[in-house]
Amino acid sequence: MVDAGIHGGRHQYASFPVEVLGWVGRLLSSFDPTQPSPYLMQIITLIIAPAWFSAGCYAVTGALIHRIGHEGTLLSAKAYTILFVACDLISIVLQGVGGATAGKEADRGESPEKGRAIMLAGIVFQLAAMIVFMALSVQFYRRRWRDFTKPQQRLAQGTLFASLCIIVRGIFRTAELGEGWKGFLFVHEVFTIDLDGFPIVLCMLVFNLVHPGNTLDAQEARSKEVEDTNQTEIV
Repeated sequence: MVDAGIHGGRHQYASFPVEVLGWVGRLLSSFDPTQPSPYLMQIITLIIAPAWFSAGCYAVTGALIHRIGHEGTLLSAKAYTILFVACDLISIVLQGVGGATAGKEADRGESPEKGRAIMLAGIVFQLAAMIVFMALSVQFYRRRWRDFTKPQQRLAQGTLFASLCIIVRGIFRTAELGEGWKGFLFVHEVFTIDLDGFPIVLCMLVFNLVHPGNTLDAQEARSKEVEDTNQTEIV
């Protein structure tokens, strides 16, 4: 279960087209802000896309714990994946419900404050989960750093960097929604590009540089090769 989600880096690559769709929705909304479809398109896709990156971080850390051993960490490898992915799912549901509620309120000509509050709760929950995850990961990596191979160390560093990018984005989204739909951050697109879109681009780049599949799959292949060689020699 721990390895199922990381082979080939599928979490990270699944996020990219969803993220692109979200920014297409933003572009369409800029032409006609009164249209609900582009608004819902961007809200839903930009909520889901970063969750794939965070799920990838959880799965990679769980896989490294599985290989190194859980000594030095409070959670087992399986618990990392199950607990934090569950937090991601709860956050996605809250943000999705909030976005849909805000859209319906806007269609009725009402102020979408209830939807905003639900979305904000989901983002804060996701941010809190990622901060706890990063604190636990740093604790594990510090205690067991010497047990990692060089490729594993680079993968761990990349995962921490990606986690930090997601936290930066979460802080921005929290501040943005906290101000409201007409707040300074919400009405100035430059902040959205720099603090929402750019951190996700960095996540994509770092997971291409330290691809989980290249590190973990290659390690498994070498271990299997050694095991097969030993069995052949015994025979």
